[in-house]
Amino acid sequence: MSETENASPQKKSSNDYGVAYIKTFPDDLSKFKGLLDDFLRAVPTKSKVLDIGCSNGSYVAYLLKHGYDAFGIDISLSMLEEAKKHVPSERLFLMDMHTMEDLGESTFDAVLSITSMLYANKEYLPRVLKQVHRLLKPGGKFLLMMLEGEGDGLIKHSNGESEVVTYTTYYEVDELKQRVRAGGFEIDQERLTNLVVSSHAEISLFCTKQANNA
Repeated sequence: MSETENASPQKKSSNDYGVAYIKTFPDDLSKFKGLLDDFLRAVPTKSKVLDIGCSNGSYVAYLLKHGYDAFGIDISLSMLEEAKKHVPSERLFLMDMHTMEDLGESTFDAVLSITSMLYANKEYLPRVLKQVHRLLKPGGKFLLMMLEGEGDGLIKHSNGESEVVTYTTYYEVDELKQRVRAGGFEIDQERLTNLVVSSHAEISLFCTKQANNA
């Protein structure tokens, strides 16, 4: 198994995974819209924004509708094909969040990662955070959402009609905050919600890039 595969156990070669995921989580935007709007209050319109793990493109489409210069990346080709139904293809890139070197340094005013980093091995999170820090302009904003809990592993999710098995990592609040600060971010605000998974709270951190990465 390659280093990238170790870092991204969620990576799939089959389109079936992406289709199953979209069916199981069809409308995250409606659940997280309030949170996203609160984050965007600190991000002026026309800002350049990257959505890491853009899935069906709903966040990118929402950002574009509200005047942001938005782009999305995802590891799943089938998810990007779904996203192209709502977002111009030139704004979408097939890319692993662990290997974002092709995106320029200090390119974005803001970065979103709404649950996408759940699917990375914990030991590789510092690498991903370092990449986000590199991509952001000085003072850039970062919204990170993870799930509260302990451990990791393959988890089955179901909405009653369809289901998908995902590799998921959980974080205690203080553990996640420590990792984010070590990645070079100041935490402006934190929130705990139960909007999607009843068994685990969502941890949302509103962050600002510090001048120097610790």
